[in-house]
Amino acid sequence: AGEHEAWLVMFAADWASSCAHLDPTFAELSTHFTSPKLKFAKVDLGRWPETAKRFNINLDAFGSSSQVPTVILFEKGEETGRLPALYDDGTKVSGGRMRRVDIVKGFGLDERFAKTAAEADGGGNAAAAAEAKAAAVGAPKGNAAKKKD
Repeated sequence: AGEHEAWLVMFAADWASSCAHLDPTFAELSTHFTSPKLKFAKVDLGRWPETAKRFNINLDAFGSSSQVPTVILFEKGEETGRLPALYDDGTKVSGGRMRRVDIVKGFGLDERFAKTAAEADGGGNAAAAAEAKAAAVGAPKGNAAKKKD
């Protein structure tokens, strides 16, 4: 990974219906927000359970403590953000199903995209570049994050 490259990674398991619900949303986000400075990936924790332990993700399939899917932002190789968030003791902050807006706002994807677009434009109009990208994927004008879940 490059020095200024970030990765948004979805840790999922095939047996978890919540992961199946998030798959198309995460794929759409990767199509919309991938840039030279932000990449997307998915890790199958059913196949790589040791990875779950490494990143402190509970795979308890039958309890309310299951933490899949978990989406983690890595910058310069370090974890800088996570959904769902964890308490200091490693337990999951309770919440419902993860939505598109939760990921977009939680990781500042609109702001990251606008900044990357402005840099690519030589510091030009980032808002216009973001509008063009939103129009290209069929988002309403004004704010790509307001797109339906």
